[in-house]
Amino acid sequence: MKTPRTPPTIPSLMSTLTADQFARVLAFVSSSSLTSKYLHWDKLIGYTPPAGLTHEEWWLGLTSSRN
Repeated sequence: MKTPRTPPTIPSLMSTLTADQFARVLAFVSSSSLTSKYLHWDKLIGYTPPAGLTHEEWWLGLTSSRN
């Protein structure tokens, strides 16, 4: 069985974002209808992220909304 990839940590993602990028992530979290279905990082990177977001930004938004 393949070991799942380790997701990026919130501190590492936050340290790489500019203010504009973080604003896009926050806008995504507040405007999206997030489902209760959990997607692990290893599965999430197989999907196309929402318009204007990278996979990492999308992961940060989903992780933040779960917390």
